Amino acid sequence: MEISKIKHRKVIETTLKVYYKKFIYSESSLIKINCKLVSANLGIDERIYRHLIEYHYNKKFGMKNNEGKTIDIFTLKKEYMYVNYPLLVSINADLQLENNKFLLPIWISSAALVVAAIGVWVKFTT
Repeated sequence: MEISKIKHRKVIETTLKVYYKKFIYSESSLIKINCKLVSANLGIDERIYRHLIEYHYNKKFGMKNNEGKTIDIFTLKKEYMYVNYPLLVSINADLQLENNKFLLPIWISSAALVVAAIGVWVKFTT
């Protein structure tokens, strides 16, 4: 897959899908992930995936708690990468909402165009 065609939602949704069962059976919100496994599911190089999650997503979607301490989505501990699963679910929900806000006007405009076209067709055929 080309780097320019990598979609944030797809990367996040794939990560969530691969580790859903592991999270359900875990008592921790931090889940150890295998970057090679997720990147293979996405069809991208492991180094690209690792860079996306470690640098880009932490910078773009990271949060601060009430004390001002940064809460990372992805954390590197002892050479293993961990994901804050509940935070990633929240980010995915925000991205889906943002996408729906974009698609709704397009669908409404398309429906209006179809209704107008049918009206014009009826006018000229009767």
